Amino acid sequence: DYKKAMECQSSLLALKDSIYDQASARQINEMQVKYDTDKKEKENKILELSINRQRILNYSVSFGMLMVLALAFFIYKGYREKKKTNLELAGKNAIIEEKNKDIIDSITYASRIQNALLTNVNYMQEVLGDFFILYKPKDLVSGDFYWCHDARNKTIIALADCTGHGVPGAFMSMIGNRLLNEIVVEKNVWDSASILDSLRAGLNKALQQKGQDYVAYDGMDISLFIWD
Repeated sequence: DYKKAMECQSSLLALKDSIYDQASARQINEMQVKYDTDKKEKENKILELSINRQRILNYSVSFGMLMVLALAFFIYKGYREKKKTNLELAGKNAIIEEKNKDIIDSITYASRIQNALLTNVNYMQEVLGDFFILYKPKDLVSGDFYWCHDARNKTIIALADCTGHGVPGAFMSMIGNRLLNEIVVEKNVWDSASILDSLRAGLNKALQQKGQDYVAYDGMDISLFIWD
């Protein structure tokens, strides 16, 4: 039956084509699914890497900002403390300058008093005639002094170098000057040895050196000259 055989042959070919098309379609579909899955996984990995990179970048930026803020805080704090310290120093310096001014003013006034106690130059001019004085204190006040007195056709000249200089020396010079006036002018002692012995005794009494457990070296080197 060639007609029936032909129909069966045609049906067989059509069936084979259908089965092949279905298998091909299924295989293609599986490959497409696998491709899409692989692609999605790669995209997810890329997205995850991008997210991680963005997260790291955000953390880095945040940490950097925190460090900058912390540094700015410490700089500002240091600036405030330095400014506060400078203000305190300025205040203390102002106080020190004021006290120094008071001290210098006091010492300057003491210098005028000390100069007033020295023998008057006009008096020495009348007594000595041709003379000069070399008097150059190291400080505003001096531990050196000169003294002159004229009476009974005699002239006594004394030049003294007291221990210490500055204020302590000036106190010593004032004590020595006062004692010479007391010994010579008031008590009329005109012997050089007696004057020096009395001056020594007066210094010991004034400085309370006698009877002390320690040796005090406060005093003066003095040259005393009597011109008849």
